[in-house]
Amino acid sequence: MKKVMGLIAANYSPDLLGDLTIERPLAAMPFGGRYRLLDFALSNMVNMGIHTVGIITPSHYRPIMDHLGAGKEWSLDRKRGGLFILPGLNYGYRNMATKFLLRDIMNNMEYLIRADEEHVIISSANQVFNISFEAMAKAHIAADADVTLLYKQTTGFYESPEEKIFLNLGDAGRVDSMSHSQAAVKEYLFCDVIVIKRKLLMQFIEWYREVPYIDLMEVIEQNIRTVNVRSYEMTGYSHRIDSVENYFQTSMDLLKKEVREELFTGERKIYTKVRDNVPTRYETGCKVRNSLIANGCIIQGQIENSVLSRRCVVKPGAVVKNCIIMQGAVINSGAVLENAIIDKYTEISADTVIKGRAEKPIYLRKMATI
Repeated sequence: MKKVMGLIAANYSPDLLGDLTIERPLAAMPFGGRYRLLDFALSNMVNMGIHTVGIITPSHYRPIMDHLGAGKEWSLDRKRGGLFILPGLNYGYRNMATKFLLRDIMNNMEYLIRADEEHVIISSANQVFNISFEAMAKAHIAADADVTLLYKQTTGFYESPEEKIFLNLGDAGRVDSMSHSQAAVKEYLFCDVIVIKRKLLMQFIEWYREVPYIDLMEVIEQNIRTVNVRSYEMTGYSHRIDSVENYFQTSMDLLKKEVREELFTGERKIYTKVRDNVPTRYETGCKVRNSLIANGCIIQGQIENSVLSRRCVVKPGAVVKNCIIMQGAVINSGAVLENAIIDKYTEISADTVIKGRAEKPIYLRKMATI
């Protein structure tokens, strides 16, 4: 859509992810053996025909730059528009509900000033979903809305509702108010995607220029009586990654055929960086059951209900069950892993036993030797 430009907030990293995000931004977290979390928001944008996307990055942005390059895989390596890497603020401002820091956008005001698109679609980079942003943008334009917020209906109570935003809806999908408390099982949970008129966003920045730290959602909430804020419902599979536990569970969801088909096999593709690897080699005596295994691996042991990234090695006699194994990890003979997340280039010594619980997986840091 020529009337819409994209903006992705990739500098959000909640404390509950712990060591997982010490050496990488959450947006660059490996997912599904070959993707990064950022791929979902970015692919949803280019699938709607957006040609201009800005990505607000944290201070440790190298993994994002390495993954995106010039944006070729997303058709953003173009003369007009294209991919813009925008520096984010780094003052230790860590609030679980804060993703769209207004000062981040203000510091990259030129990105908005030089654009001629009428609307901006803003997304976080920690959602696993495949939806039609185009349909949302069209609904926003048809309603002549100033702001449109993506939401989904909840089906159960959250453990930490104060870390989320719930929408109170009125007639015709208008958002009457917001809250950080969950009063009932069925609530309308904000899903970290905003469509907003570009000129209104610039106006908000001028109004709040002297406020050091405020989230765009706080600004919208404070002005909800004076601007036309609408809602758009998301159906289907979606998960927000904001803790080690739900990163693990969402990864395990990929082992379900219906989830994989919804995310990856429809007409809306999820794009990622292409790497040329040899096919995975399954050697005599190995056993593999209900697992996703990327290219370049050598499988000699036993794997069950697990997700393996590229170039992993599982040696004879090793057992990997209910695990996420990231790129280049080596599992030596006789090792037993269960309910664990093994980061990149980590080596598990022979006969080592590591067992976590499904609700509390064990995490081993990048390049460790255990």
